[in-house]
Amino acid sequence: MLRINKYIILFSAFVALAFVSCDEDDDRPSRGHIPGGNSLKVEANRFVHEVMTDYYYWYDQMPNLDYRAQDNTEDYFYGLLYKDDIFSFISDDADGYSKEVSGQSTSMGWEYVFMVYDDDDDKIYVNINYVYKDTPSYIAGAKRGDLIYKVDGERLTKSNYISLFGKTTAKYTVSRYDAQKNEFYDLEYEITADEIDVSPVAEHSVFERAGKKVGYLLYMDYFSHFDDELTSVFADFKSQGVRELILDLRYNRGGYMTAMQHLCSLIAPQKNVANGDLLVYYDFNDKLSAAAEYSRDSASVFFDASLASSSLDLDRIFILTGNDTYSASESTIIGLEPYMSVYTIGKSTGGKNTTLQIMLPSDFVTMGTGRPYYNPQINNWMVAPIIAVYYNSNDKTIDTSNHTGIDPDYMVDELSYSDMGTLGDTDEPLTAIALDFIETGKFPESSNKSAKTTPHVIGHQGHFGGAIIGNNKKVTK
Repeated sequence: MLRINKYIILFSAFVALAFVSCDEDDDRPSRGHIPGGNSLKVEANRFVHEVMTDYYYWYDQMPNLDYRAQDNTEDYFYGLLYKDDIFSFISDDADGYSKEVSGQSTSMGWEYVFMVYDDDDDKIYVNINYVYKDTPSYIAGAKRGDLIYKVDGERLTKSNYISLFGKTTAKYTVSRYDAQKNEFYDLEYEITADEIDVSPVAEHSVFERAGKKVGYLLYMDYFSHFDDELTSVFADFKSQGVRELILDLRYNRGGYMTAMQHLCSLIAPQKNVANGDLLVYYDFNDKLSAAAEYSRDSASVFFDASLASSSLDLDRIFILTGNDTYSASESTIIGLEPYMSVYTIGKSTGGKNTTLQIMLPSDFVTMGTGRPYYNPQINNWMVAPIIAVYYNSNDKTIDTSNHTGIDPDYMVDELSYSDMGTLGDTDEPLTAIALDFIETGKFPESSNKSAKTTPHVIGHQGHFGGAIIGNNKKVTK
């Protein structure tokens, strides 16, 4: 039986969790003798077994599968998951994952969704939501609102769109809206994927409305190593006298809770930040929660008091949401609600009120010797199980029973607009709605201003997401 021994706290979020040495009567096979053969496969399976048995939120509902008899480590992991868990994940490419959460990946450099229209649900369209600057798609001339319907001359359908859109070099046939002529026209561009390095602090602007300075921030991922860039943007907001904020999280699928803490601390009332008040706390499985280290006081995310002087000290915020607004983004919404007015505009959020813990075999070493507990040859494996449900300071979490998240205060689908506007400009539909509220004190009576039939989204770009508790460090066993 493995039990928790030690962890490290950083900014009140977990950065490491560990196993302890086992009791003398422990029946786990000793290192160097694994029934079924001392193979790397069995070693990787054992890593999965021990992590899931101790840390997984629903460990007591896992099927009893013998890890020694499993032929495929990924299949074994997914076979252990609770029936409603669609977020826990495993990878045998930890190095690639590390690059992705650093903003680096081999990509075209765009955000998109797959969608269909009612009149022909076999034909697939790819709507481009955002194009990162200086990436292959940006250089090729791709724009927000482009509707891709052919790849290399072949029409996208339900039977081929995954393979066609998975190409690393392709010519895309696109339908683009001309606002002056109020019509769509076709064009083509050819793109080759490349190694890109982009910041999640994607766009920021300052507008003036009703005599107030209004800040706008498009934030794409909660990656902690961009916190200094966030601080710099908010310092600019503060220097320009920003007193209202539009935070665009509609494509933000989550990330590290330390980054969520940092962002909230730059927004909230200064007194709450200075007090280090509670943002969210975690409910763990009974193994973890039995330890004092996992109490509400110890295992929680608080405002970072060191950022009090940097806070905009706002009493309200407008947050733009969508179906890709997940986890750390959702915890930002409910975490701020007890301290300020939070207005949400867009579509219902994705619905993830749980947190992951990233774990690698190299995080676990033998107590007293510092030697790896697992075979170093499996060090590129990583396991990210759900380990907790989060709640705000009012004991509120997100109702995910209908597989949706937070319903917005003002429901509007950006895909219903022929002209989707430019993110970071006042002409973008959701931003315009927030600005109208700032000027008039109320939402428009109707958002049905579109000339385009609203499509149905059937799939999203594969993209890192979730709420992650800290970063792992090596710990002893």
